[in-house]
Amino acid sequence: MLLILFHIELNARFTAECQFRERFQENSYNTYASAVHRGQRSGRQWYVALNKRGKAKRGCSPRARPQHVSTHFLPLEELLSELIGTKQCLNNEKKSHTAASMNM
Repeated sequence: MLLILFHIELNARFTAECQFRERFQENSYNTYASAVHRGQRSGRQWYVALNKRGKAKRGCSPRARPQHVSTHFLPLEELLSELIGTKQCLNNEKKSHTAASMNM
């Protein structure tokens, strides 16, 4: 479970701060907004966002909006299928290469 303050941390107990709204974007990515926290001045939702080094951005950051790439996450199923598909393609290439070398 994730708990958002100004960094992401694991929490053993499930609290209201562990609840997120998952949205499915048109580009096949998902975004996650806090169900509890909003920006104090703007009232905007706080989104889970990572910078280019993989560290959490503040949820109220202007770049932590659903349109920004830093808030886009691949669903686990799609990520796994992509990884498995890539692995199968590599295995097939190795098999065809091995078969071709044996025929020589």
